[in-house]
Amino acid sequence: MKADISANTFREDRPREAVIFGQGQVLRDADLNEQSAIDRHRVRATAAALIGASGTPTNSPGFGVTVAPNGSDLLLSEGEMWIDGIRLINDSPWYPCIVRSPTVVEVTAPVEAFPQDFTVGSWVRVRAGDGAGATVSTTTVMTISAGTVTLADAPEGMPAVGGVIGIRAVRSYQAQPYLKVDNPFIAGNPGHLDTGAYVVVLDAWERHVTGLEDPTMRDVALGDVDTATRLESVWSLWLAPIGPVGTQSCALPINPAVGVLSASTASPETGQGPCVLPDDAGYRGLENQLYRVEVHHASDSSVVLKWQRDNASTASRVTALGTTLTLANMGRDAASGFATAPFIELTDDAHEFEGRPGDMLSVSSTESNTLTVTTAPSITVLSANVRARRWDGIITIDLTDTDVSAPRALERGLQVALTPGRLSPGDYWTIPARTASSTGGGGIDWPLNVDNSPVSLPPEGIRHHRAALASVDTDGSTFLDAGKPARDCRQYFSTLTEVKPSRGLCTALADPGPGWEKVFQKLLMEGGLVCLPAGEYPVSDSVVVEGTGHLTVRGAGWSSRIVGPGENLLTFKGFASVTVEDFMAESRGPTSFRGPRPIGLVGTLGFDQCATVKVRNVHLTCPRSTQRSAACLRTSGGTVHVSGSTMLVGDRQVGLLLVDAEQTLVTGNVIRPAGSATVKGIGDMTLDIAHRIKSMAIRDLSSGKTGNNRVSATVGAGTWSFETYPEFIPEFTAALKDKYADIKELHRDLQVLATAPMVKRPRFSVPLFTTWARDLLARNPTVVGQAVVVARSARNDSAVGDVVVCDNIIRGAVQGIHIGASYAGQPRYGRQLMLKSVKVEHNEIDVLIPSTGARGRHAIFVGNAHRVLVTGNHATYETKIPGDIFATDGIRVFGYIGPHMHLRENVLEGFPTGIRMVLLGQLPKSRLWRAEDTVLTNLPASHSTIVSEGPLSKNVHYRGNQPGPQDR
Repeated sequence: MKADISANTFREDRPREAVIFGQGQVLRDADLNEQSAIDRHRVRATAAALIGASGTPTNSPGFGVTVAPNGSDLLLSEGEMWIDGIRLINDSPWYPCIVRSPTVVEVTAPVEAFPQDFTVGSWVRVRAGDGAGATVSTTTVMTISAGTVTLADAPEGMPAVGGVIGIRAVRSYQAQPYLKVDNPFIAGNPGHLDTGAYVVVLDAWERHVTGLEDPTMRDVALGDVDTATRLESVWSLWLAPIGPVGTQSCALPINPAVGVLSASTASPETGQGPCVLPDDAGYRGLENQLYRVEVHHASDSSVVLKWQRDNASTASRVTALGTTLTLANMGRDAASGFATAPFIELTDDAHEFEGRPGDMLSVSSTESNTLTVTTAPSITVLSANVRARRWDGIITIDLTDTDVSAPRALERGLQVALTPGRLSPGDYWTIPARTASSTGGGGIDWPLNVDNSPVSLPPEGIRHHRAALASVDTDGSTFLDAGKPARDCRQYFSTLTEVKPSRGLCTALADPGPGWEKVFQKLLMEGGLVCLPAGEYPVSDSVVVEGTGHLTVRGAGWSSRIVGPGENLLTFKGFASVTVEDFMAESRGPTSFRGPRPIGLVGTLGFDQCATVKVRNVHLTCPRSTQRSAACLRTSGGTVHVSGSTMLVGDRQVGLLLVDAEQTLVTGNVIRPAGSATVKGIGDMTLDIAHRIKSMAIRDLSSGKTGNNRVSATVGAGTWSFETYPEFIPEFTAALKDKYADIKELHRDLQVLATAPMVKRPRFSVPLFTTWARDLLARNPTVVGQAVVVARSARNDSAVGDVVVCDNIIRGAVQGIHIGASYAGQPRYGRQLMLKSVKVEHNEIDVLIPSTGARGRHAIFVGNAHRVLVTGNHATYETKIPGDIFATDGIRVFGYIGPHMHLRENVLEGFPTGIRMVLLGQLPKSRLWRAEDTVLTNLPASHSTIVSEGPLSKNVHYRGNQPGPQDR
């Protein structure tokens, strides 16, 4: 900080708690500033100890990175972030607006009140409605004039003309509050981005603010004199390359060792003759000074230092530019002001926030409030707070010199020595110089080694504090994955108001790192509370925890991470109750099981025969696999409650698999695909995808069959053929052998042929087939196979359950919600197995069919239940298969249904079939079967609104469906 202070006496390596004032003692500005620094250091150290190196609160996380809808920018979510105990805020005010048309609003606040980045082309958020029902959309400003704003798109939920909405500016990579970044995809612009992956770095530091930077700090009642200055925490974003596209890393760049500087006083000169008295050693100035030595420029070959004897506190606003500069004031007196300045630095806010040095100009003359400089400055426009600062000297150090670390004289016996290292413009040291010292002469306040040599110290500032926010990909022209959240690197922490009193009473505390699972050995069979502090908890084999009591496993938010290479990380067995909450678990590949592999799918978290299971606020990831084998969460038996959690599901795998639960409640969760479905080689191909490619291009393999579009091969004494696309016939005919010994040999060749697009096969040259298959896979997105599965089997006849699935968000799933009871191959007991009641309401479901196809498609499925209520759900449908003709239902009800079935107020978009009901069994004597008030939109050319099949189909009543069958 460039304040006019006597000294900066605070040192982090000195464990001081307070400054004590005694009677009759002199109170210095340095004492007050040291007390302030002690308090600030303690507060930050406490916050860092509680939060960690960085973190954002789980209840309102801030600084989340989302790729802009057009891929041109990175948008930041509002909220706060803590780095090394420093609180950073990303926020902008909401401005009330009156709607004039779907895209035009009138801001009721004065135009001059708008933030600086609320301009044409800037991103804004628009809030329509209030409370829980409010919708928030993101768009850009097309025009703004006299408070009338034209938006690029009509926001979601926009009220009618005359209604009121809110609008706020969105902080982004190119529109930061303290730093403006030019388009990084234009060659020649600073920070130009090439194709690859980048980590988004949040950089925070302290900025010294005076009346120059903030004129409101001056007190008009005192004649606009300067008051005490301030420190504020500011931040910026920058991108660091981490590898090719798709690289997932949150590692910050490793900086080389920092440069250091030592200060000392020169020894007296000798040998000038008998009539010349030698200078005294030490500081020879006539006044006490606080020298500031600051880096002006640093490169691999040289470092330029500038120095000033009053901590560079003499500064003024510039009112006219050119070789003759006009200043607002010339300083407090002639000796320390601009009248005797040998050098000035001309700078502005843009240079400061970008970390660039200003123009260092030599002063040739001064007159009144003007300075004449020897060269014209590069700053030519009076904007962004242009200001001049006095400097008393410049030292240029050639880093190629062999004597690079030799002392360099400043003035009056003071000298400095620099040891090269990483340095940046703005790095500084302060040297208190005093006319009298304990030794009798002048000296400086600088620490000494045991041999009385000066200690080499790193810069006092500017201290930067950094954290990784996310990693993103770019193709050199835009950011990839437009409109989607970037790969998150933030750490999360729970606020104290979220922590219940019992949370501090841990039965066992785990230590992050290998072997952490031994913490469960400290528990009795009765269970207890296991706490997972922030950190990483690696798992090599599946961990099985067994007990009979009540167990709670609680983390410190998503900064507590359980990771491992297997499909199953943790399984709990036999407990009366298990509660897991506030942590992250990520499985990354097939599990290594101790003993035989369990039958059926395994989950990242598993629960077997636990009477009560509660899963709250966890983040689970399950991997893609060569077969349908993994779920994020799997339970068997008991009462299950899953809420407020996020599931990242591997390609075609399962989010929640809940089997034989007595009662099930799934609410407030987010389930979406994880990772990429791009196939780079045969090792990445799932068996399902390989089979689908073969089945699409090699169809109807049979003996003796002839016809068009068929390829034939001799097998033994007969002929076999298969159907394919006409353009592949010449390639397939040339690739296959003339004769095969048996059908097994032909099957092997066809399997190899199907994988030829992925693996180079010298005998199988099939360029057209290769191009077709690779294009198919390139359009093949990652999908969730089944998001929520609640299954009832015959293995435990007593557990006939009630199911509630509500308020969940499901993205990119082949099957959204699948609920049913079935004997599933088990012996029947003379009656139909059915669920008691099923309620599915207020869910958001996106059904997505990949280019390689999928079976059993639907948003919601209910099978075999006494009571069914499906209401208030919103489902959409998208297929990547051109001309897709396979059945996909918005809502499907199948099998034996009891006296009550009510399907109402659902919105289904784009489904070939809106509602399909296949009703079996005997007709209940008293019943209420209704399908009503369903809205079907974006219907394909060939569609069915509501289909009712089976012997009982005529007993369903319709009312108010749009479009739909006639009411009955």
